[in-house]
Amino acid sequence: MWSQPMPPSPQEMPPPPEGMPNAFQPYAPPATPADPRGSDARGSLPGAAVPLYSANQVALATFFGTVLGGSIVLALNERRLGRSQAALVAVALGVLGTLVVVGLAFVLPDGAPSAPFGLVSILALRAIAARRQQALFDQHVGFGGKRASSWAAFGLGLASLVVVFVPIFVILAVAEYLSPTPYYSPT
Repeated sequence: MWSQPMPPSPQEMPPPPEGMPNAFQPYAPPATPADPRGSDARGSLPGAAVPLYSANQVALATFFGTVLGGSIVLALNERRLGRSQAALVAVALGVLGTLVVVGLAFVLPDGAPSAPFGLVSILALRAIAARRQQALFDQHVGFGGKRASSWAAFGLGLASLVVVFVPIFVILAVAEYLSPTPYYSPT
């Protein structure tokens, strides 16, 4: 049987020829500097068995939930792509965005249209997901990777809706109960 000789290890490689310091060295480490933002900035593809959510599924979770629901789905993708710091930022901004939208709902006068706030939040989260994750999502699916369930995105959106609005309803009910005069009187 013929056996192929093993290539030399980097330690066994001879130095470049005299007078040719830039000669190609196939076993030399890459000459490009590391990404100053760290490996966390670009992310990496997970294994084929790890499901990723699409930008439309992030929008779905935002539609049926709140900004928090969409940001949780976005954060799950960030975590699965190896960008754990970005996942924490996504959840923190989701909490902040939800507080802003709910706060605006309370300060708007009666009869003011509130649909634009929901539409803007859905479109904004979808655009963020598309910009940050769409290329990696397409590569992942193109290489045979799993796509996450839309039902899971729907469920996460509804769960975030419950987490946001149950405390609000409880606070309003307790305030109504403790109030000497009712907020709403039948006419």
